[in-house]
Amino acid sequence: MKAGHIINSGSSSFSFSASYDESLITVGLFSLLGQVLIIISFFIKGRKKNGIKIIGLLFLFIAFYYLTHNFMNDSRAGLGLFTGIPFLTVSGILIYKMIKEKFKPLVTD
Repeated sequence: MKAGHIINSGSSSFSFSASYDESLITVGLFSLLGQVLIIISFFIKGRKKNGIKIIGLLFLFIAFYYLTHNFMNDSRAGLGLFTGIPFLTVSGILIYKMIKEKFKPLVTD
């Protein structure tokens, strides 16, 4: 195992000093986990729904950060940051709507 690497399995690595190519598998796994959690939240009712959505979004944000954290030194990470702007916009809107729904005043007749 290389110094500074938490997980190292052949061509993939979980380390912030890993190259862009080595981090793709890890980013894919975090993204897949986040997407699965968000899909699961569609089928759950009640208080757990928003919690699962938030955890899924956190996994997606971690994957996005992990992919683009080195955008100043790597053009591929810069391209990932640029193409991730729609994701950041839509996830920001989702978080806003979740907060707005949670703190919506109760309407009584």
